[in-house]
Amino acid sequence: MAGNYLICGTPRTGSTLLCQYLTSAEVAGRPHSYFRKQDMVSWAENWRILDSNGRYRFADYLIGTCAAASTENGVIAIRVMWGSLEEMLVELGQLYPNLAGKGLALLEKAFGQLKFVYLCRKDVTAQAVSLYRAENTNYWHSIEANHLNSNLCLTLMR
Repeated sequence: MAGNYLICGTPRTGSTLLCQYLTSAEVAGRPHSYFRKQDMVSWAENWRILDSNGRYRFADYLIGTCAAASTENGVIAIRVMWGSLEEMLVELGQLYPNLAGKGLALLEKAFGQLKFVYLCRKDVTAQAVSLYRAENTNYWHSIEANHLNSNLCLTLMR
């Protein structure tokens, strides 16, 4: 049976790298921040659900998310950062008004029975410095470093 899950955390905890590894496994869902407000129109555009005014229905967005977040074995994986969760629950509450205000019930109505992966970083000072630097330089990820880490991980798994 498929095990759907949400990756929950705060920025600079390594969630991007984790999501890349899980996606590359091709059996653990395709976790991304589908509900990050700044990216939702772009996702909707990719899924071709925007109307002529550049808007989308949340019900269609949810269908698109489930399709994009699923691997062939049916696992749905979504990354939700603390800053996106409340807005996501408001939207789900409007879609399922009888469950409004019931966070877990809303999430499970949308994505099925869920498990939660909570990410944290032990060194919160380093996390704060990393977040400050990323926000001020707009340099969030190193593709080269992720590629090297991915190769290292694959080597260690052999």
